[in-house]
Amino acid sequence: VQDILREQGRNEGDLVYDAFAYFKMSCLAENPFDFLSGYEDRVGSAIVSTAAFLTSATDVGMNQISEECGADVTDTVELIKQLGQGLDVIMDSIHRSVAMVKCGRVG
Repeated sequence: VQDILREQGRNEGDLVYDAFAYFKMSCLAENPFDFLSGYEDRVGSAIVSTAAFLTSATDVGMNQISEECGADVTDTVELIKQLGQGLDVIMDSIHRSVAMVKCGRVG
């Protein structure tokens, strides 16, 4: 299979090639999916920040924030709420991806 991957232009350092080698070696090689944990950390941090902002906005009140900003911030807060929902979807996708490529599941 590795020869076929090389014929297709895939080499060491390419995710597809490295993933095959990882599973072929019973997951003893360097995990090519480790980068997902970095994404998980950053997305998790963004989820926490977004939730904290929305909680603060609710506690203070839209009218108060709009008054202090000198403009209606309702649309901005709604976009941040949608961003939080999108981040939740991304986090779920990361978790599913990690689960999908676990050695016991694939091997």
